[in-house]
Amino acid sequence: MNVVSASGNIVSPPHSMTSNTCHFSADKQAKNEKKCFLSIWLPSFAIDRLREKTRRYIDGHFVSSVPESKPFALVLSGHRGLMITAINACARREGLEVGQTLADARAAIPHLITKPAEPERDHKRLYALAYAAGRYGPARNVEGEDGLWVDITGVTHLFGGSEALAQDCIQRFQKAGYHARTGIAGTPAAAFALARYGPPLPSRGKSIETQNAVETRTNKPTGQNTRPIQQDARLGHCSSSLLVGDQAKLTDLPIEALRLEAKTIVLLKRLGLRRIGQLYNLPRTVLARRFRDLKVKGAGRVGEREGLAQAVLLRLDQALGQQADPHQPLAEPPAFIARRSYPDILITSEGIEAACHDLASELCNALIAYHKGARRLRFSLYRADGSVADAMIGTKQPCCKPDHLLSLFRDKLNTLDAGFGIDMITLEALQVDGLEETQSCLAQGSGDFDSAQVQANTAALIDRLTNRLGQKTVFQLEKIESHIPEHAQKRTFDFITKPNPQQIYVSQRPSFLLIAPEKITVIAEVPEGPPARFTWRRVLHRIIKTEGPKRIEPEWWKRLAVFIASTSSNHENSSTRIVGSSSTQNAMHSSHLLEPKNDQDRIRDYYVLEDDCGVRYWVFRSGLYQREMEDGPPNWYMHGLFG
Repeated sequence: MNVVSASGNIVSPPHSMTSNTCHFSADKQAKNEKKCFLSIWLPSFAIDRLREKTRRYIDGHFVSSVPESKPFALVLSGHRGLMITAINACARREGLEVGQTLADARAAIPHLITKPAEPERDHKRLYALAYAAGRYGPARNVEGEDGLWVDITGVTHLFGGSEALAQDCIQRFQKAGYHARTGIAGTPAAAFALARYGPPLPSRGKSIETQNAVETRTNKPTGQNTRPIQQDARLGHCSSSLLVGDQAKLTDLPIEALRLEAKTIVLLKRLGLRRIGQLYNLPRTVLARRFRDLKVKGAGRVGEREGLAQAVLLRLDQALGQQADPHQPLAEPPAFIARRSYPDILITSEGIEAACHDLASELCNALIAYHKGARRLRFSLYRADGSVADAMIGTKQPCCKPDHLLSLFRDKLNTLDAGFGIDMITLEALQVDGLEETQSCLAQGSGDFDSAQVQANTAALIDRLTNRLGQKTVFQLEKIESHIPEHAQKRTFDFITKPNPQQIYVSQRPSFLLIAPEKITVIAEVPEGPPARFTWRRVLHRIIKTEGPKRIEPEWWKRLAVFIASTSSNHENSSTRIVGSSSTQNAMHSSHLLEPKNDQDRIRDYYVLEDDCGVRYWVFRSGLYQREMEDGPPNWYMHGLFG
């Protein structure tokens, strides 16, 4: 664990300077515990991430802009125009492949749905998953653009064995919305091969026909090009294991599983070598001579071909554990903590406050060295009797100012009991973020408006209120793109101290809005006209002035999204049944999703009413009288009051 000492010095180097490397070699294996590695492959990672990002819960259904029952692809601009970078299972079944141009794909599948790829966000999310995979082992990292590796040496017994660990990993990725395949072996290269090319194990609820189909795609005939298994999530997942020295599991895997370059794979197939097992009994000198004597177009020079032959032998030895396969694990972010021990027991409140100030200064110096600021801190008192007393604070912005941190802790230090004395005190930054540079006013003392200082003062005020009143008691209203008044804003605890000028507008809506509209009884001169008087909370109000109406249509597109998702699901279900009345009933059932379910889904006509006492109200009629037969009679509601 990286520690900030009492003098403020960081024991461990920064993330960018850490150079610990996880090696595997046969010599170390003989001396130490048997090595074991877990490889996790996410075959549809980019599409799964986008599906989770766009998934919304609407009217009891999860709706996403990424379809599952229609051909879908992600595209990215390339040297030949828009190129396909990822496809879903439906597009794969219709013959689409990654690497095609969008024009060729459109020609083959006119109804193809596409969205732009987001490689930077994919990269960031993959690293986040790598950090989360630390539950299976401290040494882990990303592998390519759609995979992870974890060193699980000495960990499998905690999960009940390697297969139980793999199943736990797959289930957790499923809950997160990602399709996953795993491979466990004694070397990283073998685990990589099993995860991507290994035969799937029989899984629960999976038919024999489905298993045979997947295995047929895995073990293709010799004359076909072998690709990684692109398994649909509904077919299940696999988890294969390989013991060190057991070459049988790798025998039938294609040579692509050795992580070779495309040019090397082509040359091996020209020599008739398509499976890893064919390399086992082949003398090394014979392989090098075959590469050297190979005379085909595009094979390269003799020296280059000999280098490719050596690369094949190196990859094979790494898979079998006969050569070192260095892997760079992720470096843990530094833990910022300052501590101070007291041989003579500390018991006074003044001494505790002075220690808090000193530790805050040391911790802030360490944070500044990393250009970081603390967001959440814990101050701990270790008593002489072995118990611990803690105090927690949080800041809305990254902070590295000792005086401000001490002012936040000062209100909570009085609640800490020193007991029979304090042996040690620690101050730890549990959450840190990067500091942002701010431009202050150049004309100091001239009375000019300093926006940076105003933002800093506002953030300090928010910190004091939050730490005194509680985390969820201080909030800000955030604007939402919705015409429905009660849905037009929400509470947020991520404060924006500097408002956006585009968000500042003069609203014609009341200053006081009810949490939920309340029903009122209305008497109107004409059915479609404004009220002449109404009863609200058992009080009759006579209207002397009216303004309106102002109509707000319901958000029909939300119901339409649910309707589309429901019809797609019904279409998939009906395809496995007898075509007839069942599909018709499903379509009729789905069509009801477009109909208004309650007053919240109907047209609203808003009025501003002023009664004989001078009080102004904001009321609305939900529904229309001309649609009374279809939607029911209209209802009136009180929604707010003007100041």
